[in-house]
This record gives sequence, C-alpha cells and structure tokens, in this order.
Amino acid sequence: APRVAEGVSGTVALRAGGHALASGVPVAPGFHAALAVAPCAVTEPERVGACTASAVRPPDSVAHHGLLVALEDEQVRIDHDTGLYEEDAVATFAARLLAVLEQLLDDRPVYGIVGAGTAERAALAEWSRGAEGAVPAICLHTLVEEHAVRTPDAPAVLCGETELTYRRLDEEANRVARLLRAAGVGPGGLVALLTERAAWSVTAMLGVLKAGAAYVPVEPTYPPERVRRILDDSGAVVLLAGREPEYAVPVPVLLGGEAAGLSGAPLGVPVAPDDLAYVIYTSGSTGTPKGIGVHHGAIVASTAARAVAGPPPGRDLVLPPLCFDGAAGGMYWALTSGGAVVLPTEQEAHDPMALRKLLESAAVTHVHAVPSHYRIVLQVAGREALARLSMVAVGGEPLGPEIVAEHLRLCPQAPLFNDYGPTECAVWATTHRCGPAEAAGAGIPIGRPVPGYQAYVLDGGLRPVPPGVPGEIWLGGPGVARGYHGRAALTAERFLPDPYRPGGRLYRTGDRGLWGQDGRLRILGRVDHQVKVRGFRIELGEVEAAVRRHPAVSECAVLLRQDGAAEQLVAFVVVGSRVTVPELQRKIAESVPEQMRPHRIVMVPRLPRTPGGKVDALALRTLSVPSQTGTADDRTDIADNRSR
Repeated sequence: APRVAEGVSGTVALRAGGHALASGVPVAPGFHAALAVAPCAVTEPERVGACTASAVRPPDSVAHHGLLVALEDEQVRIDHDTGLYEEDAVATFAARLLAVLEQLLDDRPVYGIVGAGTAERAALAEWSRGAEGAVPAICLHTLVEEHAVRTPDAPAVLCGETELTYRRLDEEANRVARLLRAAGVGPGGLVALLTERAAWSVTAMLGVLKAGAAYVPVEPTYPPERVRRILDDSGAVVLLAGREPEYAVPVPVLLGGEAAGLSGAPLGVPVAPDDLAYVIYTSGSTGTPKGIGVHHGAIVASTAARAVAGPPPGRDLVLPPLCFDGAAGGMYWALTSGGAVVLPTEQEAHDPMALRKLLESAAVTHVHAVPSHYRIVLQVAGREALARLSMVAVGGEPLGPEIVAEHLRLCPQAPLFNDYGPTECAVWATTHRCGPAEAAGAGIPIGRPVPGYQAYVLDGGLRPVPPGVPGEIWLGGPGVARGYHGRAALTAERFLPDPYRPGGRLYRTGDRGLWGQDGRLRILGRVDHQVKVRGFRIELGEVEAAVRRHPAVSECAVLLRQDGAAEQLVAFVVVGSRVTVPELQRKIAESVPEQMRPHRIVMVPRLPRTPGGKVDALALRTLSVPSQTGTADDRTDIADNRSR
C-alpha cells in the first residue's frame, strides 16, 4: 500500500492507492499478503503487486482463502475460512472497513479517520462518558463543617483509643488553622504534614485547609533525604508534625500540641474551589519525586461520584497510608457524608490478629484497600465482621480472581468494586462491580467512568480506537488535577485540552488498555517504565537513580519480575570497584522508601544491549537470578545464564 501523509484528504489517499494498484508497486521480498483488497468486476485473477486478488465464486460454498475481501460495485463480499475466523469477527471487520472507506470518500483528512463503524463509534461515545451529575461548588472542609453543625455528637474519626466527634474534629481543626495562621501560613501556602496513622493527622489535614493552605502529606518512615527533597521541591513554608522529627529539616517545625490552648471558633478564611487542597508526591522518572496538585473542586467531585457505589459509609475502614491518595477516597467520602473514618494504628495495619479485633470492635461497614491488603482482611476477619460489610472498594494494583471468589463466598451481600484512577484524577475515575464472571478467572475490567468523568482509549493521534484494539487510556472530567507542582513543561506534556469536550482537559495516564465488547475498560500494562508495587506508583528510573548514587555503581537496570505468585523489584548492577550488597542496600535506603527498594540486587559484568544500544529488558527478564551474594567479586556472566 502507498504511504501518504496524515494531512492529505481522503480522495488524495484513494488516488494514491489506485495509482499503486495500477502500477503494481513492488512488494518487499518475503512479504506474504494475508489480506488483499481490490476491485473485482472481472472474473480473471488480477495481479496486485506481488499478490493476486480474485473474484469470489465458490460453487461449493467452501472458502479457498483464509480471508479475502472483494469490492463488487457498491458491495463488499468477504470469503473467509470459518475454521480460522468467527462470523462476528468478520462482520465487525467488514463494518470497520466500510467505515474507513466512507470516511475516505467523504474527503476527510486522513488523520481524522477512525477505524470504527457507525454503531461502534456510538457505543464508544456512550461508554466513554460517565453519568451526568452536578458537583457542588464548595470546598472540601466546608462539607465536613456542615456535619459538625448538623450532627455534632456523631463519631467522625476512630483510631486506637481516640474517638473524635464531628464537633471535636471541627474545633481541633480550627485550632490547628489558628496555629498555622500565627506562623504566617495563609491562602496559597503549602504545609508539609507528617501523616502517621493517627486521628491527629485527619485533624491536621482539615486545619491546613481551613487556614486556606494546601497540605503535602509525608510518610514518617520515609528516609530523611527523601523528606528534605520533598520539602525543597514543594516550597512548603512549615512542617507540621505530631512530634519533633529525629532529623534536621530545612523549614520551621510546628508541633500539633502547640495548638491546644487556642480558640476552636471558626476563622472564616475565604477559600475557593479552584484553590489547591493537597499536593501528593509520587515517584519520578528522573530520579526525583514529583508533586501532583489537586484542587478542592477535583476531590469534591471525586467524593460526590462515590455515590455510584451505593449509600454513604457508616464506618469506613481506610487501610492505605495517609500519604497515599487512595486513603483520601474513603476518608473524605465518610467525612463529607456524616459517616465515621476508622483508621488502623500501625500495629493494626500490620498485625493480622490486631486487624481482626479492629474489624469486630469498630463495627466496620465499608473497606477501602489495595487488593493484597484486602486479601488479609478476608483471611482474618470473623464471620460476624464480614456479614456486617456493605461495600468494599479495592484499587491501586491488579485484582486477582481468587480474591473476588473469596469475597463472594464470605460476604456476598457486600458489592465489591474494582476502582481505577491515578492521583492526577483525584483518586478514582472508573469502577467495576465484580461478580461470578470475575471470580471464574476472566480478566477483571476497571469498568466504566464514574459520574462526571470521561475515559477514552486513543491511538497516537488522539483518535478513539475500536473495541478490542489496544490504545492509551486518557481521563477527563472535574477530577482532573491542576498539574505537576512547579513543572510546567511536564504538565503541558501530560495534561492536554479535551478534543471531544470544549473547555475540558484530559490526563494522559500512560496505561495501555482496551474496550471489551461488553463496554468495560480493561488495562493491559504501561507504555512507560512505571510499575505498581502494593498500590504504590514506582518509576523504575527513580530506583535506578538511587542505586547509581553509590560511587561503585557504573550501570544499573531495575525490572519488576515475577517470582512465583509475587512480583519483585530486581536491580541488575555493574560495578567498577569492590562493594558488598549490604553496602548498596544501605545507600539505597538513604534516599527511597521501603516500597521502592529492590528486593534483589544482582551483580553482572555488563548489561545486555539491543542492536540499537538500549538495555535488553527481555534478556534481563529471562536471566536466571542466582542466590543473593555478598560482594561484587561474586559475579554472574550474562551469556552463561542465558544459555542455561
């Protein structure tokens, strides 16, 4: 077929195709046509380059071709082997072929032609849009304040021995806001917040919002170097903490206890829905974490869309760490609807038997978790606790059919939702209610867009791809974040104007996916080097940068490899001087949190390369990994491993 520029019109492309057919454009040696398209008004075979196209006249109704398309006048006839192709698939192919031809004849520019039939285009338009829903133009903390007025004595936050009513939560948040204002924090400012699992952390978040500022959640277990890097990059004016950090930080430290004697009356600081609510830092491909700025309107819209999962929670168990945006979904859904947030203590989050007691004592009705953590809930929870559940939402990592099957067996009364949505779209954007089909081992979809959102699967030219065809997932709607904090170029690259909704914005997720024939979205993997480990987004480039910080390391490549049922980060390193694995591990621990540290470090004499000079990821994935060794003198030859 002739090559044409995408900007030319359909008729120009057709003339180029006709000229190529008439002149018999040579075909490269070794090429075999599985499909031939040609005018067939004659009965004699016709040469098309090195191929032959024949009119279909099978007197015995037996196909003599795998698949042959014949254009006769204004009709398309298809001869196909029913043993190779299903009739529905051939009919779909025919509709798409006609759609392309019709768009060419309409003289549309080639770049605007979509390979989907009319019915498929209508279906894609329907599947891509969530239900319409009005989102209140209000700030996040204002919704919580309304419940403090309406139901002041209702429980709002439960964690360990602490129980906060809505009145107490609101008053203590006002005290934190006054503390911040006295320290010079005002509208537009950023406050770093050490978010340990504690009721105080929730109070502090709301206090920051009431002061007109935005909070930057920081996990207390992060290495000091990473904390300082986040503080520097964010421009936070203070660090708010429950206790004095054990290391030096480049900003003043405010302790929450200092607010105890201040007034709990409202401050009345004006805050708009377009103002930032929080900036969450995720792994960055350049070796530096990047901050995602989410405004009040985005998280309010995301929270309002939770209604698609059913009635609001009574007692919502939020298992993810508070620095993880997945925690915001359940926490704010409960607090903006009058329910109670149940936060596990660190012991309860990591001790299965303590978690079992919490499920029973806190009378949990809703659960938000990553699938691997919810699996533990199913393993340890008692019958009474499971029978009390009325909704479970999981997300952040792939959901396995065995978890769905166990859930349906133990608590079939509670809908199980598989959520999907990056931090850049305020927690979630699509969801799918799981049933017996998913428990049976079918690929588990991420469903349809939630109310107010849009989800598209597009090709490289931002054109919708037909159902069943892979593309990249793009998300739109009111939950799309403002962008990357202080990184205008990266924001412009990942956040684009929505070509299908004037005035809208789309976020390019980097996830590969497709629409199933059932109208459900499925994820196939990534288009870049990002991976998920226990729900945390990890850029392999940042892990590699952490490994290369040791002066002995000259080259490094990090991959996520399957090890039985588990996935492990494996670092392949080339060193120029003697170094032990524990020394490398200590250096890595200085700059990245636990979930980003390689499970295995493998010393190799060189990294395998493709002919183009890139690291050969396939060779590393198939490389047999030896037992962990102690020093760089114990090296493994790549060629020997590949030949075993």
